[in-house]
Amino acid sequence: GIDHVRDTFVGDDEIRGVSGGQRRRVTIGEMLVNSSCPVICGDEISNGLDATSTFDIMNILYHTGRIRKKLQVISLLQPSPETIALFDEVIVLGEGKLLYAGPIEQVENYFASLGYVSPIHMDVGDFLQNIATPDGAKMFEPPADIASVRKNPYSVAELADEFKKSTFGEVIQSDIKEAHRQVWGSSHGDVRKFDDTTYLDDRRFRNKYENSFVRSMWLNLKRQLTLWRRDKRVLIANAVKNIIMGISVGGVFFQTDDVVSILGVLFQGMLFVMLGGMTTAPAFVGERLIYYKQTDANFYGAFSFVIAKAVSKLPQTAMDCINFGTILYYMVGLAPEPSYFFTFMGIVFVFNILMSELLFVFSTFALTKALVQVASACLVFFFMLFCGFIIAPNTIPDYYQWIYWYNPLAWAYRALVVNEFTSSKYSKEEGQRILEFTGFVDSKGEPFTRDWIKWGFVFMIGHILLSLLVSGLILQFVRVRGESPPSFEAVEHADQELRAQSENGGDSSNVNVDISFKPITLSFVNVCYDVKSSTGDESLRLLHGVNGYFKAGRMTALMGESGAGKTTLMDVIALRKTSGTISGEVYVNGFPQDLKTFRRCSGYVEQFDIQTPQLTVRETVLFSGRLRLDSNKVKSDEQKQQFCDAVLKTLELIPLADCLVGSDEEGGLSFEQKKRLSIAVELAASPSILFLDEPTTGLDSRSASLVVKLLRKIADQGRTICATIHQPSSAVFHMFDDLLLLKKGGYSVYFGELGYQSKTLVQYFECHGAQKIEAGDNPANWMLRELPRSEKDFAEVYLGSPEYSKLKRQLLAAKTNPPKELEIWYSSDFAVPTSERQRLMNKRLQTVYWRSPAYNLSRLLVCIIIAFILGSVFITERQLTSMTEGEMRAYFSVTFLSFIIIGILCITSVLPVMLAIRDVFYKQRAAGMLDNTSLGWALGTAEKWFIVLSSTLF
Repeated sequence: GIDHVRDTFVGDDEIRGVSGGQRRRVTIGEMLVNSSCPVICGDEISNGLDATSTFDIMNILYHTGRIRKKLQVISLLQPSPETIALFDEVIVLGEGKLLYAGPIEQVENYFASLGYVSPIHMDVGDFLQNIATPDGAKMFEPPADIASVRKNPYSVAELADEFKKSTFGEVIQSDIKEAHRQVWGSSHGDVRKFDDTTYLDDRRFRNKYENSFVRSMWLNLKRQLTLWRRDKRVLIANAVKNIIMGISVGGVFFQTDDVVSILGVLFQGMLFVMLGGMTTAPAFVGERLIYYKQTDANFYGAFSFVIAKAVSKLPQTAMDCINFGTILYYMVGLAPEPSYFFTFMGIVFVFNILMSELLFVFSTFALTKALVQVASACLVFFFMLFCGFIIAPNTIPDYYQWIYWYNPLAWAYRALVVNEFTSSKYSKEEGQRILEFTGFVDSKGEPFTRDWIKWGFVFMIGHILLSLLVSGLILQFVRVRGESPPSFEAVEHADQELRAQSENGGDSSNVNVDISFKPITLSFVNVCYDVKSSTGDESLRLLHGVNGYFKAGRMTALMGESGAGKTTLMDVIALRKTSGTISGEVYVNGFPQDLKTFRRCSGYVEQFDIQTPQLTVRETVLFSGRLRLDSNKVKSDEQKQQFCDAVLKTLELIPLADCLVGSDEEGGLSFEQKKRLSIAVELAASPSILFLDEPTTGLDSRSASLVVKLLRKIADQGRTICATIHQPSSAVFHMFDDLLLLKKGGYSVYFGELGYQSKTLVQYFECHGAQKIEAGDNPANWMLRELPRSEKDFAEVYLGSPEYSKLKRQLLAAKTNPPKELEIWYSSDFAVPTSERQRLMNKRLQTVYWRSPAYNLSRLLVCIIIAFILGSVFITERQLTSMTEGEMRAYFSVTFLSFIIIGILCITSVLPVMLAIRDVFYKQRAAGMLDNTSLGWALGTAEKWFIVLSSTLF
């Protein structure tokens, strides 16, 4: 189902690409390419897919498995009944214990024999997932014969024991002990066999990789070069950067004859190369998960990947060296002969590769990008200090000589210096005097000869090969993974305990604060959205004349196939799209939509929302409330706190109020708890309308039901709710009031009320030729199956239906002479004054910095280490009465280096932290909480204390 987007970028958070559901199918297709695998495992592969797409994929897997005799083990969240019916067997787990494993058609009867009965209108999947949860006790309704033996529900441990004693459990134990009828041909040792055991040919599976090393490397190289060519922003930015830097340095030292200036130019050229490597090295930390996924699936080996990645960098490296090196060389007026120029370019080129591969080693095992930056900064510092420019080679203390002779920068810098001063531009005697004066002499005191240029190439090429070897070994044998987030069972258990403690201890948030809001009916007419194609110049229309409205006090579901434009439509209506061409009309209570007004009266919950890990749940919600609640309506901070506590209570977050939000790497809230927190953050603004992008995706049926029940509670307060939703169970779907259904291409198929138990929706489709819905079938899944199955184009049918004519009349009436009292208008862009926004942002970032010891302690420690190293260089020469020119230059150079290295350290270490802060800020700015100035001043306020402390320690 992704053939129509075959030439579209996959995309990510920064690059526009396919939809979330289509991206999930790309992953599935990527893993199914190897059709010869006898075993297929899928972990929650339906996330982000609608029920029809999930069924289609599972149906393909079902028939593929039957024909090719594959073993398929797949875990699913919120599976529909028709999808479950495709499976032969089911495994039910609870708290890590086996509750059932056997034929899927007998699972309900098995639990019924224990007294568990599935409620009417509950899907089989929901029933099985709820067995091991606290809601399972509500389904324990044993008949009289079972109730006479067992009156109370089973615990999870008791359910596991009952299964072991059951017929199904005994069959499993018997199968484990029984000898094998079929074994691999290479099987030997203690594998139990029958006399007539069949041996299967497994020679093909003994090869770890399908392709040879050379072909794997070639395929990786093509992939990396494709990624490089398509990143136009990096190509242009690098070209501009290299040209500007070349002109800047060349202009300062234009046609210079001063020896010290020439030494400085050569040093700055090498420094520029090292800084370029520092900025690109951390990128692989984010790409590493893709490598892990593909190499674990035996796509290719570590060394074929490492070598291909190194080779793919050569074109960019060559462009950088040509742009920067050529301009610098001729503007400064270095040796004009071509042989010396090409030697210079060769040294710069090889050293550029060396630094890229050396710093790449750190990115193969560092846990975060910040660690790569800190390690790179320390390494660059040592290279700069002991390269022969800051401190002349012959004045480096004996105890640091080993660093000089290992230092790749020293070998490259020595080669550049020798190449320049042994050229025809200088006489032999003059060149030797310069080399002796600057300390570039061997152990006998003789100036270095041009042979040292050859040895420099030998050393650098050898170092490149060593770096490639180390990178390959690390990637092959080391897996860097952050701390796993807690399991759902552990979080659920902790959540129950906290809730019990909260209830027993009394809840201080019982004071309800009523903050008035004006109900909103949002209507939209002929909404269209066009974007530019990923790989061409043609325009693609993603939405085609969509009409509808969202009423106050009602929940509207936005549904459709993957790629139908659900999230796109919601982004357009919520004014979250910053690219593409939008046409159509949107009205708020009959008045044209205004950016300033709408931003303040609406909330938007993203599918994968971003929160600050270092803050607690209460701090996160309270920050939103303090910045977004109208200061004209809510006068005191105490009222804001009481309202936010009421929001936490509504979203059942009081037990978690003082827990840190955390992250996937460091642990923290569960995925479902973060969903509730994201809703609470938006609800703290007391919005009139709330948009939610797939609030149930990634949740099991119980968590999905909990989230939608909370949304129902919010809608009953009079707020407007609009949510895109995938694979809802019948119970979840029936909680919605209205439905806007889209088909692929962004065409409207249906808009209107669902009716009781979705009867209005079912009657509409059945009246227009859809197959009759079967008893017990989920209407949400049924309608999505009918769209592609029917010969009719339901988009055309809808345009000619009475329902569409009625909608057009309602939309026209809504915008015709609306009552003036319904208009929503705000006098300012922000809910609170500038000074208050700045104070709150300052306090927030200071808290974030205080709770980020990995960032701040690491840079303080590095400053102390660097200061110690710099001081130890001259520790034997503290009280000299006279100094040579070389020693004097070394003192001044170290002072210069002190400023440079501290600056570099601050710049490189703050980047990953700033990126995380920036991502959260973008969301807050879109919500009308902050502006750019607030963030800038707050960063300065938070950073200044650590800068002062690190500078003082240094």
